[in-house]
This record gives sequence, structure tokens and C-alpha cells, in this order.
Amino acid sequence: MPTPTLLSRGFARARRPAHRAGMTLLEVLVACFLMSLLGTVLIRTAIISYRIGHEELERSTLESQAILASRRIESDILNTNAAGISLSEQSRFVCHPLTTLSQTGEQIFDTKLIFWRIANPDRPSLVRSEILDNPAVTDSEDRGPYRLPTAELDALSLDVGRKTLEVRGISGFNVENSSDVKLPQVGGALSVILEIDIPLATTRKKVQLKRTIALRTSGGI
Repeated sequence: MPTPTLLSRGFARARRPAHRAGMTLLEVLVACFLMSLLGTVLIRTAIISYRIGHEELERSTLESQAILASRRIESDILNTNAAGISLSEQSRFVCHPLTTLSQTGEQIFDTKLIFWRIANPDRPSLVRSEILDNPAVTDSEDRGPYRLPTAELDALSLDVGRKTLEVRGISGFNVENSSDVKLPQVGGALSVILEIDIPLATTRKKVQLKRTIALRTSGGI
């Protein structure tokens, strides 16, 4: 029997299946596809979580500001009576604040008016200002409550008075009268309505807050 030569032994070794140390091209492509799919899912999840977090943060911030504004309006309403409140169908609200009581118990009103309205339609915000130069209250001798005539209220400039508060993000504002009372009369309860714009929201882009406030004196005056 012939003895195998070194050359024949080499050919024999070459024909034997060798152990594969790497990955085939197909395996590499499948792995890349799975990694890209997993990466896409993770990125989309992160984006959605980021968006929801920012939306909820913005919603919470704007709602908190609107609640504080509604409480400030409530404070102004409770600091006067029906005769010192002026309402308009143009979403304007003016009140004449009470300052103190006389020795005989009569109400003495301030020499200023409080004006609430939506200013700057291009960038809506709710503004509160103090009107300090209205002769009807500055020159009043009896210091009684004053109600602006509807035409005068509607003609007020949005920039009138000394600004004391501005709440951004509020696009709608109204103080509604009792349903059975017609303007310029004021009923025993008022409803303050605020609408908030939430630009980052994907579903509810507007939120409405409504607060009903009972006045010091009931009935139309």
C-alpha cells in the first residue's frame, strides 16, 4: 500500500469542512435589519414619551396660570357689588372695587376701575389693568359704585390703564351674566370662563375652565 505523501495529505485536509469563525452575509444583513428595527422602536418610544411629557408639563402650567387668574377675577368680583360691575358682549369686564365702610356702614368705593380683557390677538393673553383717570370715579363726591355705560366699555382701548397682571396662553375670556338677567343689569351670580390654547397638544388643543361666583348682593341692580 503506497505511503501518503505530504502533498496528498494537504489535499485531504483541504477537502475536510473547516470550522467557520465568522458570519455569513445573510446573517449580517438579518442582524442589521433587527438592530435597525429595534432602534426605530426605541427612538419612536423616546420621542412619544418626550412629547407626552412636554405636553403634560405645558398643560399643567397653563391650567395652573388660568386657575390663578380665575381666582384673581373672583377676588375682584367679591370686592364689589352688582352695581359696581360692567359687562359687555365683547368679552370685557370692569369692576369698581370697594375700599372700606363709613362709620354709618355705607360702602365707600375706590377712585379706580379694574379692567379685564384679552389683549394682543396675535399673541393672546389675559390682561388686568387699573384705570386711574376716569372722572366718574375720581371726581365722585358720594364715592358710590359706578357702572360703565355699555358703549363706553366697548370703546375702551386694550392698552388703557396701568397693567398689573398678564397671563399668557389664554385665548378666550368672558364673564357671563345670569341667564334670566339682561345687560346692562347684573344678576346675583356670574360665571367666569377662560379658554386655554395648548400648542403642543396632539388631541385637546383647547381647555375651558368655568367658575361660578355669587355676588355680595343678590338680584339685579
